Amino acid sequence: MPINTYPLILIVIMVLPSLALAEEDDLFKVSGAAHSEQYERKVDEVASSAQENAISRLSAALKKYHGTHQEPLLLSRLAELQQQDASIRFRIAHGKAHQSHGKLDLTSYRRVMQQSIATLTQLIHSYPDYHEIAHAYFMRGKACEEIDAKAFAKQDYLYLVKNFPRSEEADSAYMSLAEFAIDAGDHAKAITYLKEVEKDSNDPHYPFALYKLSWAYYNLRNIHEALSYAERLSAFYGAKKKDQGGKLYTSDEALRENVLTDATVFFFDGYEQGITGYEIDRAFSYFTKLESGPLRGKMLLKYAKLLRSHGHDHDLIEWKDLFWPRMLIYPKDWMSC
Repeated sequence: MPINTYPLILIVIMVLPSLALAEEDDLFKVSGAAHSEQYERKVDEVASSAQENAISRLSAALKKYHGTHQEPLLLSRLAELQQQDASIRFRIAHGKAHQSHGKLDLTSYRRVMQQSIATLTQLIHSYPDYHEIAHAYFMRGKACEEIDAKAFAKQDYLYLVKNFPRSEEADSAYMSLAEFAIDAGDHAKAITYLKEVEKDSNDPHYPFALYKLSWAYYNLRNIHEALSYAERLSAFYGAKKKDQGGKLYTSDEALRENVLTDATVFFFDGYEQGITGYEIDRAFSYFTKLESGPLRGKMLLKYAKLLRSHGHDHDLIEWKDLFWPRMLIYPKDWMSC
């Protein structure tokens, strides 16, 4: 292949996505008020059509440059376009089902996702030394996971973390492997995967790994470790909140509230099991250690409800006598309950 054809390949790769966007932009120039569900679905349909055209042109380029050193780059880009198209079809299918109140039909979505798997398989088998082969394994694993071919996804993820442990995709693979293990009821195996993610507190998966670790240990009846990870996650968000001027993103605040509620359940389970250190008279000080603000009120109320729903009437009276005076001292704790 002549050397001067290489710029042409780069132009094809860079221009195709912009062509797809341009077609969408030319067809739909409407005011910002037109944000209805029907409009959004129409945009998705046009975007899918443009994506199909881009895929068709790239497929033609692949035939032309088959067997050249440009082929792996084109295969990788084709798989990305196919998965983008699949995501658009997924939204369209959900929009149609919602509008018609009918059955969700993901046939088109699954077909295009399977096409991306075939493309990535061709890339992996033909070019095992491709410089982004780790990403190819991850993409294929995610695609298999999306269509519920979890056994094949697990194979790709395990190969990825074993052979490319320092790749950008490794922690995401570990999180998926942990989820597979949790679904199978193998919480001990899930812990081994999650501990790999735990090693890097700067990883975006880190707080979710801590959250899943707390539940994995709880499901193994290890209350101490379950609460230990709940404490670490609470401390993580406490530090983050301080660094961000006393505010957290809504999603972070939601996960923080969830883990505090879960910690209440864990502590109560320790009390029911009669484990030393989880006596009823230690609950208030423990919850205060985790949270000294308004959420503490929700934790104390949750604990009272657990005592009542589990038939611990005598201890409920003791609990009320313990925290009632404190409620008068910390009235703001109850404003949100």
